[in-house]
Parts: sequence; structure tokens; C-alpha cells
Amino acid sequence: MSSLQYLTKERLNRAVKNGIKEAAVRAKAKVGVIVVVEDGWIVNKHKDGVVERLDKVQRPPSVEIEKKIAQLTRI
Repeated sequence: MSSLQYLTKERLNRAVKNGIKEAAVRAKAKVGVIVVVEDGWIVNKHKDGVVERLDKVQRPPSVEIEKKIAQLTRI
């Protein structure tokens, strides 16, 4: 008997997260460094474990976000 499996949001999210992790592991092994966002910082993660902070993630002011939302809701 075969069981039918549906592609749910949860399964899709899990597959994406696993794929991203696997890609990061492969990239780090091949290139030696990957760039990721961690704790609000853009960082280089080196193969030898060194983490180098490059820049703090900048977010637009909440006023700008509210304007964009207002524009989208008018469409």
C-alpha cells in the first residue's frame, strides 16, 4: 500500500532549511568561507571556525515600512 504525501508548508519549510544548511556546509568546505546573517550582523564564517563581523544589518525606519504597507493596501 502506498501512502500519499502532501507538500505542506511545514514540509516545504523543513526542506528549504535543510537545503540551505547543506549548501552552506558544501560551500564552506569548497571555498573556505561563507557569508551569513547572524545575530543582526553580516559575518564571514571561515572553515577554521573564525567568525568575522563585516557590518551590522541596517533596517529601514518603521515609518518607511508603514508607508510601504499603506501603498500596498491601496492597490
